[in-house]
Amino acid sequence: AAELSELGGGSASAIVADLSSEDGARALAGAVGAQTGRLDVLVNNAGMALRTPSDQITAAEIDELFAVNVRSALLTSAAAIPTMVAAGSGSSVNIRSISGLRGAPRRRAYAATAAALAGLTRDTCRHGEPTRTPQATIPAVAAPRARASIPTSPQGLAL
Repeated sequence: AAELSELGGGSASAIVADLSSEDGARALAGAVGAQTGRLDVLVNNAGMALRTPSDQITAAEIDELFAVNVRSALLTSAAAIPTMVAAGSGSSVNIRSISGLRGAPRRRAYAATAAALAGLTRDTCRHGEPTRTPQATIPAVAAPRARASIPTSPQGLAL
């Protein structure tokens, strides 16, 4: 946070929270609101992946994947809404993997969480939240081959 403040000439702070818990998500939104008086943009970027073969993954691993990759986005979005509504505006962006569209070798459970996050984003875009500001899903892509498969027109995007 200190390095960011020095680079941009503004201010930055770090807030540590367990985003897979209601208390953690509320604490994060509350801390941002207390520090700044507003919350303009929420970026849901918490995520983890496991490379466990489908026949070897445990229920505990599946629960952890969904807690970090899906529940955290639901909880932080819910926690941010009151601050955004009070300000009269606000936006949120859900960062997810393209695995939700294409699947991934040895990552079936991870792909399921990416698909769930896509569904959350699609629902929010169609039905809105109290802020009435649409969300965007941005596939996080690392490999050039995967990048080539991302649609280039809005009609081809899976929101």
